[in-house]
Amino acid sequence: MSKNFVLVHGAWHGGWCWNETKALLESQGHSVEAPDMPSHGNDSTNVNDVTLADCVDRVVASVENLEGKVVLVGHSLGGVIISAVAERMRARIEELVFVCAMVPKSGESANDCGRSNVASVLRGNLVPAEDGKSLTLKPAFIPMAFYHDCAEEDQREAMSKLCPQSTAVFSEPVTLTDENFGAISKHYIECLEDQAVHIVSQREMAAGANCELVTSLNTGHSPFMASPEALVLALISDVPED
Repeated sequence: MSKNFVLVHGAWHGGWCWNETKALLESQGHSVEAPDMPSHGNDSTNVNDVTLADCVDRVVASVENLEGKVVLVGHSLGGVIISAVAERMRARIEELVFVCAMVPKSGESANDCGRSNVASVLRGNLVPAEDGKSLTLKPAFIPMAFYHDCAEEDQREAMSKLCPQSTAVFSEPVTLTDENFGAISKHYIECLEDQAVHIVSQREMAAGANCELVTSLNTGHSPFMASPEALVLALISDVPED
């Protein structure tokens, strides 16, 4: 049965990271949106102006572009964004899928989710802008953090597309309720070799959100590049019915 998917990228990336995933899903008859968050990919918004609410609005617009219920997929920081979208439009969301993603509790921000992520390669390797409104990464650590199990050509192409990330999106908390976010089926896709969001942190967040289904992939932080076929198989798996 065909489904609707909205794929939400994580920090520093853009909708481009889902290109192969999107193509594979569409080849199986699914409808897919993979929007650029504001200031990412082909979007020209000034990074200093971007808030979490702006990202939520962008995803809401993508959901509204599709007919019927949507499987909302968030990678890494995208997990916080899809959680806020789910709270806002519960009736349109069939399932939430977190791909090695941050899953906040109510009142938490992405920064709060990351506090237990002590083994992350990202720690100590983020570079704040002079005004503190955006972050970049020390180039030498990017391959290990994101792409260590990806082809070198894919690594180079991806690194050329990375862009500064708004710090506001990391720091702004979300409000979630049992009636909205809590009522939606959740699937966590954990990536066992992830160097950016460590597997211990992933499992803590999946358990904290009561994810009904957990799927393990033997990849690093970018399964959409390292093993897109396995990622697609996981995405089309259904959360068990109650």
